[in-house]
Parts: sequence; structure tokens; C-alpha cells
Amino acid sequence: MKTIPFSYEYEFMPVEKRYGILSERSVCSIKPAAEESDYFYTGNGSHRMDIAGGPYHDKIVVTQELLYEPKWAKTPDVPDLRPYMADIRRYVMEGKPELADRLIDQAQREAGHDKYMNLDAKIVYPMASLHVHKAFHLILTQPERPDTHNYLRWLDLLSGKVTAHWENACGVYESESLAVYDGDFTATRLTAPGGMLDVKIDFHYPEKKDRFGNPAMQGSTDILKKSADLFQLAFAYNPEYGQKGYVSVIRFVRQGGSCEVIDNGIRVTGADSLLILSKTVRFEENFQFACADSVTEDFLQVVPDFDSFVESNGARLGERMQFSGLELGDPESYVLSGEELLKRCHSVNELDPMLMNKLFDMGRFYQIIDTGKLPPMWGQHNINTNLQVCAGNNTGLFEEMDTYFRYYETKFDDFRTNAKLLFGARGLLASVHCDYDSGLYYHFSRTYPHYCWTGCLGWIYNEFWGYYLCTDDREFLRTRVVPALKEIALFFEDYACDRDERGKVIFCPSFSPEDPTPNPDYMTVTCRSINPTRINSVMDIAICREVLTNLIDACDVLGIEQENMAHWQEQLESLPDYVLDEEGGLKEWAWPAIEENYNHRHVSHHYDLWPGRAVFPDTEPEIAEAIRISNRKRGQQDDSAHGIIHRALCAIRLKDMEELEQNLSQLICHGFVRCNLSTAHFPYRGQFPDLQGAMPAILLEMCIFSRPGVVEFLPTLPEYYRTGKIYGIWLYTWAKLKEMEWTEEGVTAKLLSFREQSLTLRCPEKAKVFEINGRSVPMEKNSVRYHFAKGEEISITIRY
Repeated sequence: MKTIPFSYEYEFMPVEKRYGILSERSVCSIKPAAEESDYFYTGNGSHRMDIAGGPYHDKIVVTQELLYEPKWAKTPDVPDLRPYMADIRRYVMEGKPELADRLIDQAQREAGHDKYMNLDAKIVYPMASLHVHKAFHLILTQPERPDTHNYLRWLDLLSGKVTAHWENACGVYESESLAVYDGDFTATRLTAPGGMLDVKIDFHYPEKKDRFGNPAMQGSTDILKKSADLFQLAFAYNPEYGQKGYVSVIRFVRQGGSCEVIDNGIRVTGADSLLILSKTVRFEENFQFACADSVTEDFLQVVPDFDSFVESNGARLGERMQFSGLELGDPESYVLSGEELLKRCHSVNELDPMLMNKLFDMGRFYQIIDTGKLPPMWGQHNINTNLQVCAGNNTGLFEEMDTYFRYYETKFDDFRTNAKLLFGARGLLASVHCDYDSGLYYHFSRTYPHYCWTGCLGWIYNEFWGYYLCTDDREFLRTRVVPALKEIALFFEDYACDRDERGKVIFCPSFSPEDPTPNPDYMTVTCRSINPTRINSVMDIAICREVLTNLIDACDVLGIEQENMAHWQEQLESLPDYVLDEEGGLKEWAWPAIEENYNHRHVSHHYDLWPGRAVFPDTEPEIAEAIRISNRKRGQQDDSAHGIIHRALCAIRLKDMEELEQNLSQLICHGFVRCNLSTAHFPYRGQFPDLQGAMPAILLEMCIFSRPGVVEFLPTLPEYYRTGKIYGIWLYTWAKLKEMEWTEEGVTAKLLSFREQSLTLRCPEKAKVFEINGRSVPMEKNSVRYHFAKGEEISITIRY
């Protein structure tokens, strides 16, 4: 049999030539992107750029973080469920949730939601939240030239610069782009052999359809002013929704040649280089087309010096990227492209070491460049956005995590409104899908009853608690954690107000994200009842327990609220017990009569293990084993990445190597990692950053495990990673792993404690010698106990 090898459109740059071009912390690709999901992205928190990297036909997309298309003048009201809640609870307890559904529909109609939703459909999708749209995009066209070779495009992770390089008979051409931190704008530089830059640039407005194909930008108006060196777009949204709009200013700075304005843009001829600068500003109120003038005047003061932009970015972004890092395998393979690394995964080692290094870096890069005034906000707060930031505390991205924290803290008034109107409760109830300017709870339906997923804010405060564990910041604990935990606990007290025959509180109505729900219909559901409004979601019980436990622990550390401790302890002891299935696996509902739906993409009921810190094999062996069985049994429904990620993270903490490698290899090898090393929600479809943000957390927990009082070296690292290094890991026990290296002979590490404490230090079973500061320490069951003074740093050597 004969085969026809794949042929690339352009001859790509050989590996040996890349060493003088690429930094060790970079990602490259050997072909231009054919679809937007494979574009290299970069940003500065405020502006984002997505670049195709085509030599003769390129596309540059510019987005600004606040460009949410208005859909209403005022955020929809929270439906008032108080008149119906007693009946909703009764119907659900009686096994008649469809009657409760009718009351939900009625309350939503009364709140005016029916104009946004088809409440008469069998499957009712929640009212869509606001979505970011693109400011504009540019199409760059250059004359196709023969003998194109040495093509390469890459992203430098220390500066955020995206470069496309190619050569032809005329010489060397490059396109370089970045989002500049100092001054907040974007910059693209096109260079060519002297006098040979000929490029047509077409300007395109934001799309008239959203990502689902629905009409967008209806009722909007704009003015676009064009000259050879400046474009000025003033864009007003539909005035029915307020006096809102945005301005995009684009500057064109040539070296040599000439320029003419054409219908949709400009044409540059005979130039040496062209610098394209853009700045987009959102106006939330009082927008007029004249607002463009002041933005333009300010932006014209920027000195067009691309090299200085790169240098200033390196000082900001480069410093943050170098807080933390992972080094596995052969260091010389850093020049391999995404395509070449994925090929190695598919033909040599499914978990290629260099690919792991780059995914570690890409996850942190994503969180840094996607955090501005807002944190990463792709999807919902029931696992998507949670995964996107879950490595932030451990890898020192505390400024980014503070933005994440403040995003929710600024919405507490709305969260109190949610609790009051939905359940007649005191305290805080967060929406599963907050808007940039609101936390009001309108995003639910009877098919997706998010209103009764009560654990949302508790999960978010798991990261607040993680920050405290990583830093020992007790002022943060006192002023920003305890007050919120008190209000979350207060909500649970009012919400879980009924008791069963054993005296345990009942969580009703209750929803376990998002089981069972249709994707796209109910053909994947394995249980007989498809109604998702149920009783005693294990996830919410676990989150309530975590909130109360952390609240009690925090107040104990701070010596405050002693008069309330007994009350919270009583609330804690009243929580329902968990239920096991016939194999001993943990059931998703702590209510024996509810049948399991094993083929579901989420494993929400594993919360106690991850992201929670309540269950470990050595502390809660029975529950840990139940989760291990459940983790192994779970189907995937529609192959969503987040469920596979959650199972992988659970397998790490269970030390279930078989399950870890199965889930991780599926994520790496089966379509969730793209050639630009961005990640997808579904295999080989689109771009979505759940896996992007989660990869550093997955990899660091394979290398170093921590919980208060315990640090374990190399707990679940596959044997084929025989050598490696990790550094800059803040631990969940008020300590920092400054660095750790390992070989086939042993491990060396430096550990710094932020408080006086005693730690159990665990090592691999094959360890024969454990040394601290050069002195041998007796081991007991592969661990030693060491008492740290505050601020003490120790050197550890483990020999096999």
C-alpha cells in the first residue's frame, strides 16, 4: 500500500534555525492558522489580539474587555419566588417537580423574562447573559511571492509578542504584534526588504451576528473617519439601552513608501515598514460621537517606538511569568512547534514532557493577559471560570486573583437581593453567570434551575481561602474572608430550613451542576427522571460544610466571634450524611430515592476532594474510596473538557495513577489541545480556556501536594518524568516551595515557611535518606516532622 504525505502550504523553518530566534518560554507553529481557534492570542488585560499569522493574507482581531453588547437598559429583575417557595419545596419533596416547574415559569413571566425566553418549549434555555464582542478586525493582504520558505509564527510568553516570519526571493518579511501594557493599546509592526512592503489593509466592523448566529448590534450607529494615517471609529449602541458606546482609534505610521485610502481601508506601497497602533475605549454613559476626539488626541501623544513597547512589556509580563515554572524532559526541544509536540504525543509519549512545560506556561500566561479590570470570564461560575483561575494562588498571581476576588465582592448587594427574592433568605446568593456590571440572578430556567444551585459563592470563596493558606495574610482573613463567610453561612441557615426524620437539614429545591440537563437533548441521560430540580445536592452540602468549617477555623485563628462558634458548629453537625451506590461509589444526591445519572459531564459531587480540602485518602478513607469508585464510573455525556479535568484533579489527590493518566492523555491527545497550545471545550472544536487555566494546577499537584500541616514531594508524577524541576509554588500550608529538582537518584528542594509551624514532609516510598540542611533526619513511613520558625528556609535532600 502507498500513502500520500501531508504537504504544507509554505515550507516551514527547520528546527535548527529556530534556536537563534525563539526564547525558551515561547510557543511556535509551523503553519498559518486556518481558523480563529488556532490564532495566537495575546493581551494586556484590557486589550486582546488574535492573529492568524498568514504571510500574504493575515487577520488581526482586536477586542477590549469591556465591550459587552447591551441587551437591556436595566438588568432583568430577579423573579420573586417567595410567594411560591413553600409550594415548590412541597412539590419537589412529594416527587412532583414538574408542578414546581410551572411555578418557576410563572414567576419568570411575572418578572418579564418571557420576552427573552421561550417558556413554552420542552427544553427552556436560560436568558443569555451579556457577551463581549470584537472592536474590529483587520485583513492584511500582501502580494503572493514565489519560493516562500522558512515560515514560522510564534508567541513569546515573556513579552506577549506574536511574530510571523517568512522568507522569499525578495528577502525576509515579518509581522509582529502585541498588546502594550504601558499606555494600554495594541501595536503591530510589518517589515519587509527595503522598499518592498506592499500591503492592503481592510477594516471590518464588529459582526452583525453573535456566536450563536443570532442578530447582534441591532439599532447601533457609527461614524468611521478615515485618512492615510488615522482611522477613527465612534460606535454607539442601541440608544434604547442607554447612552453607551465605544471608540477605536487606529494609527498607521509608515517608514518610506506611499499610502492611499481605499473603500474599506488603506493601501501602502513601497514602504520599508508599517506600524499599526490601536486603542479602544468603552463609554458606559454619556457617549457621543465627539468622544472620539479626546481619545484620539491622547493617543496621538504615544511615541511610535515598537522596540520600546516590547521592552516595557517584558518588564511587566516577563517578571510575572518568571514567578513560577516547570521543566520536564529534554530542554533542547523547546523549539518544537505545537504541531510537532502533538505529533510526538500521538506517536511517542502521550504526555510529552516539553508539551507539559509549555502548557504550564500557557495557563499562567492566559490568566495574566486575560485579567484587567475583570477576571477571566469565559462561561459560568459552576466550573468554567473556576478552572480558569485555579492555579493563580499556587503560582503567585496574587494581583490577578485580587481582581477575581473583587469582581464578586462588588456584587454583594445584588447577591443579597438574590437570596431575599428567590428564597426569602438573609445572606448572600451569587448568580452562576454574573454580568460585568451586575450579579442579579436571572440566568436560570426549569431545564437549568441554577437558582437552586446554592454553592456558587462558596466555591468562589474556596479560592479566597486558598489565598490565605498560601500567604498567611490574616488581615485579608479578617476583613475579606470572615465577613463574607458569615453571610454565606447565614444564607444556608435560612435556605436549608426543613429537617428530615433524622434531624438533618434538607437542601430543597436543589440542583447539582448541571445534572441531568440536555446537551443537546436527553438522549445521554441514564436515569428515569430527567427533571434536574431535586433534593440534597452533595456538592452544595460539601460547600456548606467547607464554608462553616473555614469560618470556624478563621475565627479561632483570629480570636473573634467566639459567641457564634457553637451556633455554627451546630449548623455544621446538622448537615445530611452522604449516600453510596451499590458498588460503594458516592452518589450525587444525599437522598436515597434519587436515581444516579452516571453519564454526565460534571462530577460536582466530588467537590470535597477537589477543589475542596476535606477528603484525602489518609484522613477520610471511606469517602475517598467512594469518590474513587464514582470517578472511575463516570461517563462523559458530551466530552466536555471540564469534567475530564475535574476527574483528573480528583485522581491526583486520590493517587489513582491509572485514572490520572487515562484522563490526562485524553485531554492532551484527543483534540482538546490545539496547535497554538490553546485549548478547547469539545474535541477539535473551537477554543475555550478551562483546560488552559487548569493545566498548571494539574501539573504542579502531580509534583508537589500540600494541605495545612503536610507537604508531599512527587506524589503522583508518572515514572517517565525521571528528571525535572519546578519552582515558585505557593503551598496550601503557609509556605512556599522555592524550587525542587529531581533525578533518578533523588530530590533536592528549598522550602520557606511564612509562619511558625510543624510540617509533615512526605517523600516517595523508594527514599532511603532524608536530609534537612545537610543533616540526616530519621523517617517514619516515608515522612519526617519538622518545626519551622516563621520565615525559616530549609534545604532538603532525599536520596533513593
